[in-house]
Amino acid sequence: MPDNFSTSKHDDGGEAVLNRLKLLPPPSQRSDLFRMRLVSELNEAAGKRLTVVTAPVGYGKTTLLGHWASQPNFKTAWLTLENSDNDPAQFFRNLIAALQTVNRNIGSDAFTMLQSQPDISMEKVLQRVIDQIGMVLQDFTLILDDYQVIRANPVHNMVNYLLTHQPPQLHLLIASQTDPAFELNKLRSSGDLKEVRSPHLAFTMDEAGALFNEVMQLKLPYGEISALVVRTKAQPAALKYAALCLGHFGNISDFISEFENDSREECIFLVEILLKQQPEEVQSFLRQCALLPQLSPSLCTSLSGAENSAEILENLAGAGAFVQQVDKNGQWYRFHSFLSQRAATYFTGISEEKGINLHLRASLWFTQRKMISRAFYHALEAQNFDLAGQFVEENAMEMLQQGQLVTVLNWMSRIPARIFEARPMLSVCQAWIAIISGDVSHIEQHLATAEKANASVPDPKPVAGHIAAIRDYLESRD
Repeated sequence: MPDNFSTSKHDDGGEAVLNRLKLLPPPSQRSDLFRMRLVSELNEAAGKRLTVVTAPVGYGKTTLLGHWASQPNFKTAWLTLENSDNDPAQFFRNLIAALQTVNRNIGSDAFTMLQSQPDISMEKVLQRVIDQIGMVLQDFTLILDDYQVIRANPVHNMVNYLLTHQPPQLHLLIASQTDPAFELNKLRSSGDLKEVRSPHLAFTMDEAGALFNEVMQLKLPYGEISALVVRTKAQPAALKYAALCLGHFGNISDFISEFENDSREECIFLVEILLKQQPEEVQSFLRQCALLPQLSPSLCTSLSGAENSAEILENLAGAGAFVQQVDKNGQWYRFHSFLSQRAATYFTGISEEKGINLHLRASLWFTQRKMISRAFYHALEAQNFDLAGQFVEENAMEMLQQGQLVTVLNWMSRIPARIFEARPMLSVCQAWIAIISGDVSHIEQHLATAEKANASVPDPKPVAGHIAAIRDYLESRD
């Protein structure tokens, strides 16, 4: 049976594609403003141990870091974090993959160490990785984007160990909506911390003028730019969307007046205006695809029925509206960050029944491509718990062998008890998890549930074999 922390690097092809995209900064867009003021600040911070870029969604953190990382002769390792990275095994695999974009020897033997020494501590494995970083000849920066999604202490501990033992070649840069769970005061007092926060990221008047009149070619006078900066609180995303709206608005003064008199959150007003300016086909497309964390032309066609999904996505991304490309080939996109977290707020008009059906379609699309974690997520959102249970039943054992114990536990916690009563392998997995975790106090209960459910399945032999193996293991311990 698997140990607490696995060694397997196996991943199916579908998941691997999106995992590789996590290692790439987003391609720059024509509607982006290169902010030399902030890029220079980050350049000056490269000699410090840690830089944190902290601000609410919509302040252009990822865009800024993408521009900074694109500078000539800069070496960076990039990792965009997701909820799945709260599983320590998943995070460690992705961390090594990111570091190996700088030098493929970093972490090259980490998985072998874990496999050959099951009781080895993660600190020893990380120290080996750190020693290998110390052999890299060129300085580089490890960028961890969207760090606010990390809630798991074991992952915080890994990053903190890396931070407190980092060799001089390594600079760590973290972008987050909230402060990371490290002792920042110590780093402040020692001069090893650079902080870039909302006031730094807010647009200056000069930057707003450059966005409106140089990037977007709107030729606005100073007074109108000033009014928009005040109304948007100088938030980068809001200013960009104001510029996009103005490009389609007949009377600029009327737009600014309407904007100033609207009491809603600035981005809600702007997205509504920009959405109304789109053809009905595009509006329907966005409403039906708003539930997707990632978008591809094929996936969007499956949900929306639009055969020209590739063209719609390309046109929207090219204009800087709603979505951005996440690869260079136009195969994957995502909604702008401030949209993706509250898509239902911005793209309304889908009934609950329709939303459930769309999630089910998405789940089936991901299933066909063996992208099981995303298929599971959409099955839950579709309230199809039997399908979600099937995903766990069919994949949990392999996931445990890959060390994804935390993920399997999280998945199982989302499955109602009635599904366990119909799918015996779920209870078998619970029993194996009890053995892995060293807490066998409820293992007989899991086995009894498995045996009862197994009496009703067409082929009881596989589950019976697992039950026998577990009982043999328990007897061998006595």
